[in-house]
Amino acid sequence: MAFGMAQELRKHQVTTMVVYPGWVRTERVQQNLGADADYSATHSVYYAGRAMASLLADPNIFHRTGKIFTVGDLAREFSFTDVDGRQIAPFEIPEYSP
Repeated sequence: MAFGMAQELRKHQVTTMVVYPGWVRTERVQQNLGADADYSATHSVYYAGRAMASLLADPNIFHRTGKIFTVGDLAREFSFTDVDGRQIAPFEIPEYSP
């Protein structure tokens, strides 16, 4: 879908992309998993927000059109961290990862 939209909107100089946040530590996740759960693979909502802010500040954003990005990969590329100072690895499901 991201690729198709990019092809259709390219002539209008519109950038389209997919940003996949991964496992976000929302209030609902915390309610369902409880206080004793291992949240080391999760990140705050601010981490995804920092990814979006970094993309919007990129003067060459148009070269990203039609592509898919994970928040973890964008954190590495743009050198930002979550509110706790960590750079969380991109979320992957092992049997579907390359």
